Amino acid sequence: MNWLRPADEIEIALPPTYRYGALPLFAIAVVFIVLAPVFWNETQVRSASVGEARENADLFQFFYPSYHYAFGRMHEGALPLWNSRQLCGTPLLADARVGVLQPLNLPFLFMSTEHAMALHAFMCLFMMGLFFALLVRAVGVGYLAALLGGMVYAFSGLSAAAMSRPTLAAAMVWTPLLLWAVREYAHRFDTASAIIAGITGALLMLSGAYAFALVVAVVAFVYAVQSLVVVERGSAEFTKRARGLIVIGLVAFGVSAVQWMPTLALALRAANPFSWVWGPQPGGIAPASLGEFFVQAISGRAEVQPRIAYVGVVPLVFIPAAMFHRHRRRDAVLYALLAACAVALAVFFRWRLPLQFPLSALMLPVIVSVALLTAIGADRVFTTRASFRSQSIWLPVMVTLAASVALFLLFGSEVRRYVLPIVPVLLLFAVFRARVLLPLCYVAIGAIVLIDLVNAGRTIYTHPRQDAPACFETYKQALASARDQSLGGRIATSARELDRGLTANIGMVAGLNSAGGAGLPMSRDQALWHERLTGEAGSTARPSVSSLSPASANSQLLRYMAARLLIAAPQSPMYEGRWEGKGPALREVSSAGEVRMFVLDDALPRAYWVPRVQVEVGLPATIDALTGENFDATQMCVVDAESKGISDLATLTGASAQQTAAARPNATCSVEDVSPERVVVRVDAPDNGVTVLCDTFDSGWSASIDGKRAPILKVNGIFRGIATPQGAHEIIFIYRPWSLYVGLTLACVALVWILLQGVRRIVNRT
Repeated sequence: MNWLRPADEIEIALPPTYRYGALPLFAIAVVFIVLAPVFWNETQVRSASVGEARENADLFQFFYPSYHYAFGRMHEGALPLWNSRQLCGTPLLADARVGVLQPLNLPFLFMSTEHAMALHAFMCLFMMGLFFALLVRAVGVGYLAALLGGMVYAFSGLSAAAMSRPTLAAAMVWTPLLLWAVREYAHRFDTASAIIAGITGALLMLSGAYAFALVVAVVAFVYAVQSLVVVERGSAEFTKRARGLIVIGLVAFGVSAVQWMPTLALALRAANPFSWVWGPQPGGIAPASLGEFFVQAISGRAEVQPRIAYVGVVPLVFIPAAMFHRHRRRDAVLYALLAACAVALAVFFRWRLPLQFPLSALMLPVIVSVALLTAIGADRVFTTRASFRSQSIWLPVMVTLAASVALFLLFGSEVRRYVLPIVPVLLLFAVFRARVLLPLCYVAIGAIVLIDLVNAGRTIYTHPRQDAPACFETYKQALASARDQSLGGRIATSARELDRGLTANIGMVAGLNSAGGAGLPMSRDQALWHERLTGEAGSTARPSVSSLSPASANSQLLRYMAARLLIAAPQSPMYEGRWEGKGPALREVSSAGEVRMFVLDDALPRAYWVPRVQVEVGLPATIDALTGENFDATQMCVVDAESKGISDLATLTGASAQQTAAARPNATCSVEDVSPERVVVRVDAPDNGVTVLCDTFDSGWSASIDGKRAPILKVNGIFRGIATPQGAHEIIFIYRPWSLYVGLTLACVALVWILLQGVRRIVNRT
């Protein structure tokens, strides 16, 4: 097969199985292997980049620490269900943004985090271009036009903005492959095609960008459903096609249940689930109005970040010609309508979507549609004169030239410099229409596209590939000293929000147990606790104990978090080491460099025993009790009235609990971290009481005392406790959330069914 032949000359004569040639697809893959690192290095890694900026916050404060910790544990052979380093403990696998189960994140298992981020971006750009070319080829467009469409998609403004967010980059990889798989199903309507589409949908959901996944699922569903419209309802063919659509959905949701089920369980009890469950925001500028959308679509002038609606000047020239492609007109109209609907939806909600739904997700079908229409339009214009049946190209060429002239006259130099070279290429080909000119014209057009999108996709902000882990070692000496000074307790940090060397999530990088964290999912009780601690109302979107300041309202809550050491970075609010009101005493210890460290002498140990309890209803009442002047934390804990096993505390009201502290010998407690998901506490209690573990309470934890199952009490607001009888005991806490088991079961059922279908297919063939 001559891979330079336009689609109109070969598609009609050949069956669908011959639409993909190995050699041309390999050549397209090689092109993207070469261009991917070029585009990434030119747009993401630049000299004289800005380091401290809010645009870097997600990258340096969330993604780098989270991936460093999660995949570091996986490299050691453990599945990271729980993050013991931040927020006194918090779920990890349930945060889909980390992408623990995403196959594209394999580089993080074997490489340093900063190098893995770069390789991950190269892989994603390469696969985005290749898979989109595959999608375009499935539509019936020629290989060279498919290559052009893949370049527009892979190097668009949205792609440049998503490359620094591994979650979004993975979602953009699986988007064209899912659309291709659904189209293949629409050609065959067999179970095998439905299963392939379902698996691809599962990979998209495993990316963790649920907003992107939802939008792409709607687009794929619309395309698939149109195949039912032409079939009489109730007929055998209608039933067969509808059953295939159900199979796609069940396979996608079943295989990916191991991820979305824990995420859903966490979101249902989260304080602000929509701030993280949809996925991260891209590192780019989103349009805020319809006018700004058109400005972004036309002008890609590089600013501080990529414009996510920009796809280059070339698509604007070739899109009108797509409507003249008689064999691809249905696809052109369908995707044009989908793009228009996405923009109309954004306009209807005034570009502020409900439920904090990210606008970038609506831009995805726009980018897909524009790239596809560009490929169809170019395929229609660049049609060689192969036989007397060849279509006339003068009308689409004249329309394309008219679009070029209009752009040249209406807009400035940043548009004109890309429009001007297109005109001679079009005229040269239109006059001669020789086959030898076809690759030359596409090379010229492709070069214009690449230069345009590279210039528009540049960002001025630093990427971890440039200075990590050096930036996290700024306070290396101080953090090493803090590890010794904390004596097994937790640290609390007070730093500037944009300080990359001492972030709220430094515990995941430095191997320290931290009382705080930023950008992590928090339960409603955790969010209220941190709000009362810092005094910052509305801190549920991005809470952080790094915001500790002398004005923190209830800084005495730090003692209940087992925070024994406070680290104050230079220019931080706590640099003077004092509280304006009542707070724990701060005793300065020897500091390292410019960092000052203060010991909280009255901090409670991570595990301790108390003889008495006070029952309260709700977290506000609990915090009021904990911060009361007469509350003795060494002799009493506060138990939530709705805790399971509250009836087991009746023994604490007996005569033995009335003994004075002076008459009672001290209890001994020791903590052993077998793993973040398994904690062993050994206690020798002089009387009946409660053993308190200052780790975050979560319904996924279960406990046993001396091998017998014991209910976990919700103690001191957000921590765990076990009713402990007198004597020496071993208490074991194990984290195994029910949502993980349900998700694993659904995934296993789906995979077994897929395997059985494969076996049946092989048997039938033999």
